[in-house]
This record gives sequence, structure tokens and C-alpha cells, in this order.
Amino acid sequence: HKINQTKNIPIIYMTAFGDSDTIEEASQTNIYGFIIKPFMEKDVEAVLNVAIQRAKKELQEKESAKQTSKLNLGFNYIFDLDKSTLYFKNNTITLSKNETKLLHLLSLNQGHIVSSEEIRQTIWGEKEVGESTIRDTILRVRKKILPLRLENVASVGYILKKEIES
Repeated sequence: HKINQTKNIPIIYMTAFGDSDTIEEASQTNIYGFIIKPFMEKDVEAVLNVAIQRAKKELQEKESAKQTSKLNLGFNYIFDLDKSTLYFKNNTITLSKNETKLLHLLSLNQGHIVSSEEIRQTIWGEKEVGESTIRDTILRVRKKILPLRLENVASVGYILKKEIES
């Protein structure tokens, strides 16, 4: 959780504990693999290969999104990264300055956890704001984009899940 508070680093867990509580706790982070001890060399190789391929694919998707600058959030919502503008069925949705900064940050990191600290730094900089201010901004964005899959990751931050059109 501490790593995810400041960086978006892929994590592979190696543990002797394969119980569901441990796996659930690990799944709340930027998990790319899970190896339970004892393991064989081929197990490590397999997990590393899958993690590397996933990281490459996500990097390509991120680069592709940057090139197009328009991110499909699903349900006819489009966020233009270059203009920092939200559209619903080609109509502009009005967002406050902080809501726009939040949606821009989450859109750039779609599918990845963004720590509360990163949100605080991006939106308010050095200004002291509490967790309630972040939650309030998240709530306002959720209300304006009802089907948005913006989820809280307890004690870490938030994730804008990739949307599948219905």
C-alpha cells in the first residue's frame, strides 16, 4: 500500500501465505503476480513473463490513448485529454477546475490505482486538504457521470476502472 501511495509500480508478491485474506489484501494493490512458497524456478519465470507482457500491453494502451487524446469512459462519455473536457453524446459536461483535474489524472491512469496523496498533490499542490475534501470531489464527479466505475481502494486511493460498453 505504501508503494502505491506514491508510485504506480507493478508488484509481484512472494509469500508463504496463500489464504484468501492474504490474496484479497494483495489484490487491493497494483498486483501483477502472486507466487506462493515453496516454488520452482519455472513458477517465477512464468509469473515474470505474464507481468512483463501485461506491463507492455498497458504501456501500449496508455501511449495509444495519449495519441488519440480522447478516452472512451463508456456509456457515451468521452474525456478529451488535450482539452480536459468531458463530453456526453457530443455535449460538453461542465466540471469545476478541481473535478477536471481529478478526471484528467484518473483518465491518464485508467485501470490503475491513483493514491490519495497523488490526487492531493495534483489538484491542490502544497495546500493542506483533508481526506474529506478528496472524497467530496470524487463524489461530485461520480454524480455528474453516474455510470462511471470510479472505485475507492481502501487506505490507498482510487481507481477508474476500464469500462465495457453495454
